[in-house]
Amino acid sequence: MIFEEDVDSFLLRYLLNELDPEDRKKVEEWIVANEENRQYYQAYQKTHLELRWMERSKKIEGNFIQFDRLRRKQHFRRVFYRSVACAIILLSVGGAFRYWDEKPEMRLVQEGIQPGKSQAILYMASGQVVSVDKDAQELKEADGTCINVDSVAGMTYNVTAGENSSEVLYNRVVVPKGGEFKLTLSDGTKVWLNSFSELRYPVNFTGKKREVILQGEAYFDVIGDPEHPFVVKVNDLDIRVLGTQFNVNAYTEGIVKTVLVEGLVNLRGKMGEINLHPRQMGEYREADGSLQMMDVDILPHVAWKDGNFIFRSESLEDIMDKLSIWYNLDVFYANDELRSIRLSGNLFRYGDVNQLFTLFEKISDARFQVEGKSVVISCK
Repeated sequence: MIFEEDVDSFLLRYLLNELDPEDRKKVEEWIVANEENRQYYQAYQKTHLELRWMERSKKIEGNFIQFDRLRRKQHFRRVFYRSVACAIILLSVGGAFRYWDEKPEMRLVQEGIQPGKSQAILYMASGQVVSVDKDAQELKEADGTCINVDSVAGMTYNVTAGENSSEVLYNRVVVPKGGEFKLTLSDGTKVWLNSFSELRYPVNFTGKKREVILQGEAYFDVIGDPEHPFVVKVNDLDIRVLGTQFNVNAYTEGIVKTVLVEGLVNLRGKMGEINLHPRQMGEYREADGSLQMMDVDILPHVAWKDGNFIFRSESLEDIMDKLSIWYNLDVFYANDELRSIRLSGNLFRYGDVNQLFTLFEKISDARFQVEGKSVVISCK
């Protein structure tokens, strides 16, 4: 890529939303080009978001302007983020910033509203119901499939060669509000389930296609198999893939949004079908069976998987919907006009949401009153 020699500068400008559309596309292509690039970007992004969060919380002080190497004078805020580029590089490369290797639970705020954590309930074909938010354990299904369960590492299905069952067995994983969970299916496909979501799937895939049923939101990294396409069913929408990465969001009743990161995806609804290419979103509306396709910035749609929220000119209502599911909040509006306020910003997914409310109060006409798990939003 043309920016390989200055990749950190491009990534920083990308996160600050300062690149033109052509350069943004090149950066996104570089990110998904291979796993090494993806991991480098994720580490870089996490450190960047943490520094932004710390700066907003006034935990970082001092004169950073002396490190500035820009040729033109800019606002202090821009100077600050550019000047810490060196710090981001040092912290994100080679695991130097060991803080990010800690378990998410070690980074949770200790007071106020608590963010979500890795937790889920597994409903087995045998009728056994297992809570997977505590110690690691090993389970076994009726067909002999071994299920390794861990609240942090997730859940993995290991099918031993020669194991067969005349009956297709299904498992179901339910993630409550304030939860998230990762699982690896028997074919090696990885699934990240967001809060308030559910996935039903075969213990061992058989037949001509690999089919799962989703409610809520999930990110899929599908193992390619041309002879056995992977299908995600969301009500009457079929999302068919061979091997790719994509996000499916069905939180809004009657609307399914599929964002493609890499590969090719076919969406088939009641009234037709469309193919998605990388950096495109397909929106399906069940009421009339319509399918629409548009180019999008994929990061705001998939950042949750890597422990971040990215809001870019989103309505306050959409932002609070996402926060309420993750922080398990009840949100009330004193004035419906507040719902349409548009805000932008990044949030470390395990951070204290009260600090975000404070920021929103500074940059908008909204006031946030928190009482226990309830948030009342009113006009100033």
